[in-house]
Amino acid sequence: MYGTKRELMQKDLQDLEKSIYPDPQEAARNIPLQKADVNQRYQKLRTALDKQGEALHIKIDTIIHGMKSEIDDMGAKHKAALDQQEVAINNSITEITQIILDLKRLLETTDVYLVTEYTSRTMEFMNLPSQFQVTLPTFTPLEINQMQIQQQIGSLSKLAITFFLDKPRILKDIQTEYNRLLNVSYKRDRKLWTCGSSDNILRLYNLRGELLRSVETKSRNVPWDIALTQSRKLVYTNPKDKSLNLVSATQIQTLIRLQGWRPWGLCSTSSGDLLVIMDSGDREQSKVVRYSGSTETQIGITTDSRANILTSDRDNQRIHIIDQDGHFLRYIHKCGLKIPWGLCVDSTNNIFVADWGTEHCDICHIHLCEACVEEHLSDESKEHYVVPFRLRRCISKCLKHSKKLCIRFCTECNICICLHCVASGEHEKHEIEDILKMFGSKMELMQKDLQDLEKSIYPKYQEAATNIQVQKSEVNERSEKLKKALDKQGEALHTEIDTIIQEMKSDIDDMDAKHIAAIDQQEDAINNTIPEIKQFILDLKRLLDTSDVCLVSKYTSRTEEFRSLPAQFEVTLPTFTPQEINREQIHKQIGSLSELSIRHSLLDDPRILAAIQTEYNRGLRRVSCLSDSELWTCGSSDGILRLYNLQGELLTSVQTKPGKIPADIAVIQGRYLVYTDYSNRTINLVSSADIEEVEIIRLGRHHSLCSTATGGFLVTMHSKDGKETRVVRYSGREDIQLDKQNMPLLGYFSVTQSIQLDERDKPLYASGFNKYLSENRNLDICVADCDAGAVVVVNAAGKLRFRYTGPPSSPWESFCPRGITTDSQANILTTDYWNQRIHILDKDGHFLRYIENCDLQQPYGLCVDSSDNLFVAEWGTGKVKKSNTTSKHTVVAIHWQTV
Repeated sequence: MYGTKRELMQKDLQDLEKSIYPDPQEAARNIPLQKADVNQRYQKLRTALDKQGEALHIKIDTIIHGMKSEIDDMGAKHKAALDQQEVAINNSITEITQIILDLKRLLETTDVYLVTEYTSRTMEFMNLPSQFQVTLPTFTPLEINQMQIQQQIGSLSKLAITFFLDKPRILKDIQTEYNRLLNVSYKRDRKLWTCGSSDNILRLYNLRGELLRSVETKSRNVPWDIALTQSRKLVYTNPKDKSLNLVSATQIQTLIRLQGWRPWGLCSTSSGDLLVIMDSGDREQSKVVRYSGSTETQIGITTDSRANILTSDRDNQRIHIIDQDGHFLRYIHKCGLKIPWGLCVDSTNNIFVADWGTEHCDICHIHLCEACVEEHLSDESKEHYVVPFRLRRCISKCLKHSKKLCIRFCTECNICICLHCVASGEHEKHEIEDILKMFGSKMELMQKDLQDLEKSIYPKYQEAATNIQVQKSEVNERSEKLKKALDKQGEALHTEIDTIIQEMKSDIDDMDAKHIAAIDQQEDAINNTIPEIKQFILDLKRLLDTSDVCLVSKYTSRTEEFRSLPAQFEVTLPTFTPQEINREQIHKQIGSLSELSIRHSLLDDPRILAAIQTEYNRGLRRVSCLSDSELWTCGSSDGILRLYNLQGELLTSVQTKPGKIPADIAVIQGRYLVYTDYSNRTINLVSSADIEEVEIIRLGRHHSLCSTATGGFLVTMHSKDGKETRVVRYSGREDIQLDKQNMPLLGYFSVTQSIQLDERDKPLYASGFNKYLSENRNLDICVADCDAGAVVVVNAAGKLRFRYTGPPSSPWESFCPRGITTDSQANILTTDYWNQRIHILDKDGHFLRYIENCDLQQPYGLCVDSSDNLFVAEWGTGKVKKSNTTSKHTVVAIHWQTV
């Protein structure tokens, strides 16, 4: 788990920094350009109106002004959409940057519990607020290097005769204080300098393993490699601040500080020079540079007095020996090496190996080589827990059993536990993992997240932010063209059509404002996302620096969430079409100004974003929004109506009257909860004052209901045998009148419409009781008729408009719609219960897309709030899931579970 999580975190970090984050940045930069374009385009329309008005009579001035105002309004709305997009992208960039920094810091830590608490957020950033792509050109000049020319001439080596032992063996083990020992360098006087990745301390040991000296690096950063100069002074590389440093008896001197390149490995030469391996900051290039008078030891490579080359093969636990011409001589292996890393050779050709793979028993506090682990574990007189040496003393004691180590992790409780906790039964039937396995999974997740954030997500947002400015400029140019066209036409008209021109200008201003508003909304979405991505990057880097298994295990990737920019919308720009002057048709002579149209596109990849638990044990059926932050629910397990907030907190529970299971619920007039009691054939209203249920209608067998735009509600009503179904409209006054006991006054609601048959007197709805309905914003009545396997839509007068039985591409699939709702764009959304998905149709019944492959399980009831957030009541899992489906939709699915 730890490794998987760490890889995900590395990938997320790479995607955020390299792909996702640049897109919103570019998009954010383009928003002002789009707004400028809106102003320019709409100003052109105003100019056109003015020019036309100068040639016409005074009567057209008002119309031209009105049309220019409309252009301004459209430009403002267009810019507003771009502004919103720019804000979202910039916010994401900020957050991704922070996440990347946090991930890098977390990947450098050995805090097991901090790493296990890591939660990946790369999926959250995978979808950009808008899709903008840019590839910036780069030029990297290369300077002539005299040393490289000299190296091309070649070198003459000396004769050397080498005698090998038939069987190399380990002569001495020296235990250091590093979690991860990187490199070692021999000092000739039977002393060894060492460095590791666990701290910033350089340590000098003698061959008996005694620590003689400790030196903290100058910048307190972890050193990567060490070497000794001919004068036996220690030199080390610091990739973080791009420096090479010399350690003397009293101070540390910075020899070289590089620009744009990072030093890694180093070794000294026989001539006293220093060879340094360095790479470019983006890791696209690497090179070896010779510095006069310096020294380096590369990771896992050294040479002996005979010019033989020795290099460590850490994955195969052996050392290769090759001659100076690259011919293989032999291995050093089968001698207890475990992950050999750094190498050095003394004056008598003794090899010193920095072994990465030392183990440690965290209970006995004993260091173990690989050969000793099995023998140590064979002692069953006491407990043992062997961990990698770098993680020694990182496993904490159990809070409940103070003498026991927390070597297990309960994924359901999200806590570290000991074996006694496991044996106690407290975590029975919970998923239990080894803490080190969790640590490894989380570290892999963090590595993956970091890679995703840096290489994919972050660059994408930067590119998107840049494109926003271009879009704003185009909006302004378009606005100006429209205004100029209006002005030009107005100058050719007569004074008597002034009024008409003014009205058209007002239309332009309105469209301008709508256009700018749409851009501002888009800009806000982008600018809000950019800081979020920056913060996520910082958090991700910090998490990658840790080794806390618990923290890493909590990491959830969000890169997919940021991959797409917010709300792509299509704009049908207003145009001005001048015509020849005709006094009899003055209004037509001015021309027509088309309306601004902004459409939000559906996302390519809907995803579940959140989950909330409810308390129903037989199936949650219906959900209805009381507000944007509160929702009523009902299920088939009991007669209790429950009100939740979006955090899953139960705010109110109401027992139905007289404890019967409700068939359906709806919120009318934005505040009153109404539910149907099928068995008692009643419709009941829950008063908000004292949560008292009031029977308001007793007529027929009511099943499903929905609120209407006029403050009433629609109800499906069935005959006793279920063979006949009708939709009945109940209407009332504009506000419910209550008496002193908060009871609705008698006669408030009355039947004003009944819909049952089509124009040929055929039943509109099939026999059966499984009918659910919703009123669309165009006042169409939409019924999910599960018994017919269709969505039946009639207009407000009850005339059939269409039947939807599934998309044309899959006529063979069964279709059982249960829940149904509509959004602000008059789209129809209905649940496909058995196929685990939701169908989205336009207002005319044309299939748009599915919401599927996002872990929906038996979706049932649906509702939409004022912001087009979609709530889905799932029958089968007991959780509330939140998913984004379109540029405006957010889906929250509510499930049932036994409590």
